[in-house]
Amino acid sequence: KDGSALPTQTTPPLFKGCSQLVSIPEDLFVHNTDITCLASCFSGCSRLATVPAGLFNGLVHVTDASRCFMESGLTSLPENLFAPCSALSDASEVFRSSRLTTVPATTFAGCSRLSSLKDAFRSSSLSEVPDNLLASNTALTDVSGLFASSSVTTIPDTFFNANPDLVAADETFMKTRLTAIPGNLFAGKTKLVTAKGCFSE
Repeated sequence: KDGSALPTQTTPPLFKGCSQLVSIPEDLFVHNTDITCLASCFSGCSRLATVPAGLFNGLVHVTDASRCFMESGLTSLPENLFAPCSALSDASEVFRSSRLTTVPATTFAGCSRLSSLKDAFRSSSLSEVPDNLLASNTALTDVSGLFASSSVTTIPDTFFNANPDLVAADETFMKTRLTAIPGNLFAGKTKLVTAKGCFSE
């Protein structure tokens, strides 16, 4: 119940495919602050609509949260969900195919080492994106497929202002519902190498 029997450094995809899981205790990881990997931890939990605030408190060694909530039933997130994970570098596919329609601006706050958000919201129900969602992610390099096949309608031209090291933006906004392409969205990104299909339909 209190998570004391969980592995201390890495976690397998603990609850992957647990389609009947509907709730998670806030103190699930309280005795396991040495955990380094949360990959696929709750993926496929199709009835999991919410997670508690503070779920990842103390997990300062986590580097990989890829696919953590992929294909989950999440419809909302608490503020600062991944903010405690200051070592986080990979959050690719983290909310892929989820039911989220919006996310707090603080979802990745404090994650200054985050380098990949590849396909993070691909095929999700996301329609609203906070202007400063990536404001703390100064090491971000890969946003390929970030919002692909989602319901996003608008993106400010300042959205990537805090991300000077972007390298890959393939399919970032492919098959979204954008009504306009911001003129200066990638302005000044001197390290950008590829943006294949970035706005393709």
